[in-house]
Amino acid sequence: NRTSPFPYGGNRFEFRAAGSSQNMAPINTVLNTLTAEGMKVIADRIEAGEGAQTVIADILKSSWASVFNGDGYSASWPEEAKAKGLWSIASSVDAISSLTSEKNVALFESMGVLTADECEARQNVCLSHYLKTVEVEASSLKEMIKSYILPACAACGVESRVAHAPTDAAPTMAALETSADALEEAVAAIDELSKTDLVAAAREAHDLRLGKMLEIRRICDSAEVLCRRDVWPLAQYKDLLFLDTHTSFDTSFAQVSQDFSEPMA
Repeated sequence: NRTSPFPYGGNRFEFRAAGSSQNMAPINTVLNTLTAEGMKVIADRIEAGEGAQTVIADILKSSWASVFNGDGYSASWPEEAKAKGLWSIASSVDAISSLTSEKNVALFESMGVLTADECEARQNVCLSHYLKTVEVEASSLKEMIKSYILPACAACGVESRVAHAPTDAAPTMAALETSADALEEAVAAIDELSKTDLVAAAREAHDLRLGKMLEIRRICDSAEVLCRRDVWPLAQYKDLLFLDTHTSFDTSFAQVSQDFSEPMA
């Protein structure tokens, strides 16, 4: 129970560490539908003449692969789940897209919970929300690079420092500028694709979020190492961890940022 992000507590399910923006209602709708469908299967067999103990034993035997008492957070569990023939969907986009799969639509319709059109509508809303979230994050990262990181690097002479001691991990102004432009282009391409294929656009957004944006993050982290603390304009981890023990950092960098913001707009 303590190693499961989604444990069953005897007469209830628990959701651990759910984000403040996450809505548990759709998940509870799925769980209640699954429970109702399972109870219907049991009731139909018993009403058809089978013994209750026989039915329960048969269902438990056929569902034994889903019983797991190990560490639900371990990296080995998803692989073990696949080996047992269980569903293991790592991508939220793939999970959302499965809402309109034939078996899922049939389940909701058979229980009178959702129609096929309602499943599709909910899928489209969730995918659109995912797209907008990634677009906001990518656009914010682009603005952070142009408005804060590039001016800080220029103020600290990062370009000349890298030129004197080049390494594969060393950031350059050109790499940062290219990263910002790449983010802008990616957001525009995803937005255009979403007009014709929402699922494909969401998958592109997923790849951007967990691929290109992480690469750009590493470039920005490398730039931070080369900048003086009094010039770097963004909060560091120690600022966040000990937020209640210090005041905000020096704002004298604002003028430097303003000086360099115009040509980079």
